[in-house]
Amino acid sequence: MLMKMRPSLRPLRVYGESIESTDFPYPGSSLHISQKAQRDSKPKLEIRDITLHYRIRRPSNPSWQEICAFDARVRRGEEITENEVAKYKQLLSHARTYELLRHDVILCTCSASCASSLTDHLHVKQVLIDECGMSTEPETLIPLVNYSKLEKVSEPGRTIRSGIWLDWWVVGGGDGDDDL
Repeated sequence: MLMKMRPSLRPLRVYGESIESTDFPYPGSSLHISQKAQRDSKPKLEIRDITLHYRIRRPSNPSWQEICAFDARVRRGEEITENEVAKYKQLLSHARTYELLRHDVILCTCSASCASSLTDHLHVKQVLIDECGMSTEPETLIPLVNYSKLEKVSEPGRTIRSGIWLDWWVVGGGDGDDDL
């Protein structure tokens, strides 16, 4: 649905580090992930246009050429120093920030919402957790704890405070006196 609303809404899908490392590995990023987990958590091809770790490798991002050149070196199996890896990580950080600041809607898991690339650069006002009944309570707390300046979310005719409402965990910065 969000794909149809582009360009009025600018969605960006952010995956966790393990998914990005699977798609674009670099020295030191080798996490031990089972084959089943890798197969089950592959990014969807149809949303690559809005996926962060693919967008930073596109010409619209000022760092794309350097990132792609490093990725090519990794694929060729060239020797890469720790200094080069550190510079690459810094380059990825700048490229991610560039993309994050140009999008309105960030789509990610509760766990991925605590990534420093998100918490350091975004001023999140609303968090909606789709199908929160499928998440554990501690998992749903991750975005709530990481973003302190959340605003109330309203439904026409009534205001909703923090809590479970239908399939959504609706987050508000209210004083708790609102009616559910």
